[in-house]
Amino acid sequence: QLAKKTAERIASFHQEALAKPQKPQGQWQTTQKLALDNIRALKRNGRPLFSAPAQTALEYLSDYTNEFVEQGPSTIERRIEQGFYIDGHGDLRSEHVVVHNGAIEVLDCLEFNDTLRTLDALDDIAFLLMDLDYLRRSDFGATVAQEYFARLPAVFDQQLLRFYRVYRALVRAKVTLFRALQHAQHPASSAYLGPLGDVEQLLGLACRYAANAQKPALIVFAGLMGSGKSTLAAYLCTLLRAEHLQTDRLRKNLFPDHGSGRTDSYGQGLYGADRIEATYDALFAAAREQLARHSIVVLDASFAERRHRVTAQTLARELNARCIIVHCEIGREEQARRLSTRSTQETVSDGRLELADAQRHSFVPPNQDEGATLLVVEAGVSTEQQALAVLEKLSETASIG
Repeated sequence: QLAKKTAERIASFHQEALAKPQKPQGQWQTTQKLALDNIRALKRNGRPLFSAPAQTALEYLSDYTNEFVEQGPSTIERRIEQGFYIDGHGDLRSEHVVVHNGAIEVLDCLEFNDTLRTLDALDDIAFLLMDLDYLRRSDFGATVAQEYFARLPAVFDQQLLRFYRVYRALVRAKVTLFRALQHAQHPASSAYLGPLGDVEQLLGLACRYAANAQKPALIVFAGLMGSGKSTLAAYLCTLLRAEHLQTDRLRKNLFPDHGSGRTDSYGQGLYGADRIEATYDALFAAAREQLARHSIVVLDASFAERRHRVTAQTLARELNARCIIVHCEIGREEQARRLSTRSTQETVSDGRLELADAQRHSFVPPNQDEGATLLVVEAGVSTEQQALAVLEKLSETASIG
């Protein structure tokens, strides 16, 4: 009921404002400048400090923003002509929506800045929806959006809402970064590291919007041992704040008494047929549970058999999610080099060089005929470039159920 009342209050406020539409001059130039300034400021001040996935997110968001800008002023001018620019709130965050005597009140609009307060009604509501996602209340936000657009359906524009959500997340990221830099006395201080983590969370959120990752997707990583699938899966999960389900970990949790599988022969011990089936059953059960709570779930396993990939696709369809299979390919020479290096390291994987040929012989590569969207990534490409390819595929498949 609170979400519904919130939507009703904001829709009522916007409906009154839409009765007196604004005709701002130079709005396209203002929008262009503000959007590009966000990217420039984050690159200039934050890039040396960000993790590798956050830097990838920033590059992807830079490309997305530039593509929007290159479309020219027609979209903004059309919205102005249609009467959607209003004297709005301008800073519509969740903390500015309060309950007073049982009624919803919206406080602290940008009274001091007419330029920032004159905006598309869609931009105004997008700020609140983004903030609710950031606060991990996407459920509340979904109800607000549904009820708001039920009352003001003409305001809705899917691609423009996507842009405004990205834009608002980047505004918040920029402001949070500046505050962190101003208040921290030392780069390693807690006053610095906490807000920096918040900035990276916001970049991840913006990246989800730009890649159309709000619509549920099951991303299946498949490939031979040493192909880099787990590295890429973990990288992408950090990038998108997605849920990472890995058979290497599930297997050891299911069979803790067995110990390491590093001495098992191929297809034996932890990797016997019955235990492989039990592990995949646990993987799919966890995926079903997590897809109900997270829009992006990553499955990280060899998926050497077609039937397991088909099961993943069936699960995705049942939950109205996209299924994208990412096949990580690797040649024998590079695989041997990687597995030799891995043998000296502590990892959750039990992959060993002496098992490589047997797995390669039994591995059935995914193909386009299986029904899911297929993306093949090569081992010689950087993790950043591989992740960007997955983001592009997510965006391309946004219309696929």
